[in-house]
Order: sequence, then C-alpha cells, then structure tokens
Amino acid sequence: MNTENETVHTFTAAGKRFNRSRRWAYDATKQGLLDKVIIPGRKRGMGVTTESIERLLKQSVCKANNNGGANQ
Repeated sequence: MNTENETVHTFTAAGKRFNRSRRWAYDATKQGLLDKVIIPGRKRGMGVTTESIERLLKQSVCKANNNGGANQ
C-alpha cells in the first residue's frame, strides 16, 4: 500500500468519524475494515488512512440506504 500521498488519521480521529472509541478504530484495523499505517521498521500502528475511512463510511451509507428502503 502506498501511503506517501494519503492523509493519515489517528485512531482517535478515526473513531470520532464513526462516533466510536479509539479502541474500536484499532479493532477495526485488526478485522480488516480500516487500513493501518505503519512506519517502516516499526510494528506499532500510527493511524489509519483517509481512503479506508471514506470507503467504510460509503459502504455503511449504501447498506443503510438499501436496508432502509426494504423496510418501508
């Protein structure tokens, strides 16, 4: 993954985008929902990519729209 030109959000900022906690954002990277950014030579994650946040938000909005229309 090339993150040189991407914006990186902290786990706290990512959690706030979804109205969740920092721990939720970290767990979402473990589940593969968000892409973790790691500095080369390190093991600890520094944050998540904006692209993965936008992708998950878009998927959740599409899913909500499809489910909402079916229940009406």
